[in-house]
Amino acid sequence: MKHFSFARGFVVMVSFIAACESDSRAPTQEAKTENQSVQGAKQESAPAPAPSQAAAPVPQPATPRKPPKETPEEARKQLQTLGLQYDDKTFFQTATDGNAAAVEHFIAAGMEPNVKDGDKWTPLMHAAEKGHTAVIQALLDGGADANAKDSENNTALTWAANEGHVDAAKALIAGGAEVNIKNKSGTTPLTRAVLYKRDAVAEVLRQAGATDPRRE
Repeated sequence: MKHFSFARGFVVMVSFIAACESDSRAPTQEAKTENQSVQGAKQESAPAPAPSQAAAPVPQPATPRKPPKETPEEARKQLQTLGLQYDDKTFFQTATDGNAAAVEHFIAAGMEPNVKDGDKWTPLMHAAEKGHTAVIQALLDGGADANAKDSENNTALTWAANEGHVDAAKALIAGGAEVNIKNKSGTTPLTRAVLYKRDAVAEVLRQAGATDPRRE
């Protein structure tokens, strides 16, 4: 009878210990489950990484205008087609008239771009006086000297300033024309511009570094 009571008491004690251990594990499992739920919620709420944007294309600089490439024979045929003779006089006339395409053909055909007339004017001077910017550019591209002088030591820039041709003056300066060059009388392009009230050209010359010799 005592042996049975002792065994029954032992079973009750083991059951009590097991129940206590089960209760102690439950909060731990619940905590783990809760932590996993919180982590899952954080992952779902995290913003998706922004897709990488493609780099914007780099704009390409504009291609400057260049005269067509042609052989001297092809150029002379083009002049014949235009009804133009291949000689100095006609070359000067096309520059004076502002015919840039013809000037390009003359140069491609072998015409000397710095040829001078009786007053030692070059085609560039004639084009500058008339304000033919396209012809000026064609001549400069063909090897014309921007600082060639006439019989009075005036240059193409002097004549462009004298007549108030702003774009012509800019093209000549970009082509290497000296802004402070003087003629036999000590006159500069700026002096001419101021004298004849070519204010826009005078400003272009000053911005390019021209100084008025009358104020030196």
